[in-house]
Amino acid sequence: MTTLDARTIIKHEYGDSKNFMTPHVIRMGKIAPHMAYELSWGDAMFLEIHPNGRMYGVSVVKVIKSDWPYETERATELSKSFATEQEAEDYIKYLKDTAPVMARANPLP
Repeated sequence: MTTLDARTIIKHEYGDSKNFMTPHVIRMGKIAPHMAYELSWGDAMFLEIHPNGRMYGVSVVKVIKSDWPYETERATELSKSFATEQEAEDYIKYLKDTAPVMARANPLP
């Protein structure tokens, strides 16, 4: 079993496509050994919700099979958008804090 880095996990799932709502990548990282995130930003559509003119997104991808050929899936239930970068950072911290519980509930085959 191979441990993949965050960029490999994200790129395997999304290829070279950009998120149309938040196309500007801030960084990628790992939530757990088999789960990666991408933090990104884009221009806000509704200034009353995003007064700074930006919105932030956290996209999450799970590794289903880490040996070649890799298998990944989008964790849409964990991916979210935020009005501020700090809210997105707090959410990433929450995901990292709860990752051990998620791993026990959904172990790799």
